[in-house]
Amino acid sequence: MEHASQIQSLFLKYMQGTASAAEQAELAELVDQYSNAELEEVLEPLAASYTADPNFNISEWEKEIQNILNDKQAPVRTIWFRSSRTIKRLAIAASIILVIGTGLWLMLRKESGLPTPNPGLVAHDVEPPKNTRATITLADGRVINLDSVNAGTVAKESNVAVTKTTDGKIVYNDSRLNTPNLRLIYNTLTNPRGSKVIDITLSDGSHVWLNAGSSITYPVTFSGNERKVQMTGEAYFEISASPNPSKGGALRSFIVEKRDMQVEVLGTHFNVNAYDDEPNIKVTLLEGKVNVIAGGAKKTIIPGEQAVVASGSRPDSYQVRTLNSIDPDEVLAWKNNKFKFNSADIKTIGRQLEKWYDVEFVYESEVPDHFTGIISRDVTASDVFKMLKNTGTMNVRIEGKKVFVSR
Repeated sequence: MEHASQIQSLFLKYMQGTASAAEQAELAELVDQYSNAELEEVLEPLAASYTADPNFNISEWEKEIQNILNDKQAPVRTIWFRSSRTIKRLAIAASIILVIGTGLWLMLRKESGLPTPNPGLVAHDVEPPKNTRATITLADGRVINLDSVNAGTVAKESNVAVTKTTDGKIVYNDSRLNTPNLRLIYNTLTNPRGSKVIDITLSDGSHVWLNAGSSITYPVTFSGNERKVQMTGEAYFEISASPNPSKGGALRSFIVEKRDMQVEVLGTHFNVNAYDDEPNIKVTLLEGKVNVIAGGAKKTIIPGEQAVVASGSRPDSYQVRTLNSIDPDEVLAWKNNKFKFNSADIKTIGRQLEKWYDVEFVYESEVPDHFTGIISRDVTASDVFKMLKNTGTMNVRIEGKKVFVSR
């Protein structure tokens, strides 16, 4: 087995509570590549050699691993989830669950002595989005509900055909080269809360993915020396360097605006998180180079960096700082149909869950813990909360569209 020693080393670090978030994610990805039998062969020897504490019941640990490895009916498609309490030190009476068989892995550990929440607190469940509820608002004010129209041409704007593909993508087909002095008309793609991610190809060939609770306003066709769009929420961009790559048009800058903040690029891949309920705007660069401009401040970031724009009381009080230790997988988890958290507080997690499940969080008491984990976005809300509750740090109940969280 190619990665046996790597899996053993990472797993032992996890057991000792010393694995970093990146190492935990690496372990989860490696486990996903092998069968139960292969993983059993690799993990079982660790139990025999595990000596972190003389009171640790190795035989029970081995038995639990064997039982769960043989369980092919994993009810929750989750990789791992644990709270900051379990990260601090190895629990003497650790509860370890490995769920392998659906291509995903759950690993939970609860510190000895912590209270176990009542498992029956979910009165009503909330399903994940099954389709997109996105709409396009045309220049004349007409609104197209994308779920209710068939594949093919759904509208024509300024001689540009707006089409929906068989797999639900939106494409603006502009056969013209960059034509100067065109009157710009705008469309708005809105993807509400409780809707699946939708992607759109703009008339210049640029590709944009839009998260739930987001919108983007853009020209139907681009003209002049720059290409400019406005957005709110979260979007991932793959910008075409040419206004029409198949026609060999000239290079022009592409600008993404969110109020007084601009991201200026030529051709690149980047993510913008600019929800109104988030404390900061975050621009994360995956490929190329971008300028982030806000309140007179300008930062150039390179791949692997993130610009964080903090807003003050006035537009000219924006502050831009750069982070270079970011996890691209965490940033793009939403695009890859996952939730991923690295030591996130419950309110940060709650804001993401609110948009995906279209619910409202009500905090009945403070939950000071931080959580690390990866969860499929295809599971129900109760599946997510079972993972949180099993960390032993909180209680959760769902009543209609409200989610009550307490210590």
